[in-house]
Amino acid sequence: MLRSSARSFRDLGPFHVLTGQLTLDWKRGNGRLFVAAPSYGQELALAIGFRSLEMFMGRDAASYIVGAWQNQLGSRVELITQKTGELTGTFVPAVGAPIGPHLLVGFYDDSPADGSCTLGFVVRWPEEHSVSAWSGRYESGRDVIVATWLLSAAIPQDAWRATSIGYDEFRRL
Repeated sequence: MLRSSARSFRDLGPFHVLTGQLTLDWKRGNGRLFVAAPSYGQELALAIGFRSLEMFMGRDAASYIVGAWQNQLGSRVELITQKTGELTGTFVPAVGAPIGPHLLVGFYDDSPADGSCTLGFVVRWPEEHSVSAWSGRYESGRDVIVATWLLSAAIPQDAWRATSIGYDEFRRL
């Protein structure tokens, strides 16, 4: 059994197992762990899920939402978490609002029981005089963020159309 005191792949270096010395080469983008076994003159490719190995090493659930995500319409979000529970980043819309990165701010709360977390964030659209808010959760089993959104706009003569409601499913890029 492999054991490590590392808290992330950035901290994990070469390690030993009973069969000899193994060297670790982690490539986050493809979710695979490549292990070279120089004592046997061959390389072993182990397809170990990013989430599984990180949880083995004690990674907190909220850190799974860090990074780039894209929803079903092509809008992209970049999320950054702070230990205080704050969430920051950028939102680049694919439809509707002016193209370009827009600041997002929000909060998250992790669930130590199942590796998921709840989150909410707000994006301001100054050109449109409106704001959008997303509230949802990261589903660890599917590696997706599912969220309901509200878009509130300044439409003085039509209060009924001033708020729109929808649903997004963000997948990791």
